[in-house]
Amino acid sequence: MLAFVAIVIAGLSGALVGFAVVDVGCAEGADCSTANAVGAIIGALVGAGGVAVVSVLVLRAMSEWERNQTFLAGRSEATPERPVVSSGEDTASHGDPASHGDPASHDAAMESGDAAPG
Repeated sequence: MLAFVAIVIAGLSGALVGFAVVDVGCAEGADCSTANAVGAIIGALVGAGGVAVVSVLVLRAMSEWERNQTFLAGRSEATPERPVVSSGEDTASHGDPASHGDPASHDAAMESGDAAPG
């Protein structure tokens, strides 16, 4: 609903700007009613269209963020039946707790051939 209101307000603002731009450029005493109307319509379409694109992108980003938060909340606690494994870790080193986060032990394992390159 908030996105719809923002699009309507942007359309009205764009119409005002379009009307004003054409009105400023109109010669004194000339009949510019058609040109003013066209300027207002074009301004409204551009303003509403721009805000509509931004609104869609923001709503998609918010939806994706909420979906990721829900997914991560379900994985917040590791259990023996369901360990939490990050996608960047090598699964071969999970058995040795001392090797987690220690670059020296990782390098030693790589040199000895105990761990696969990753």
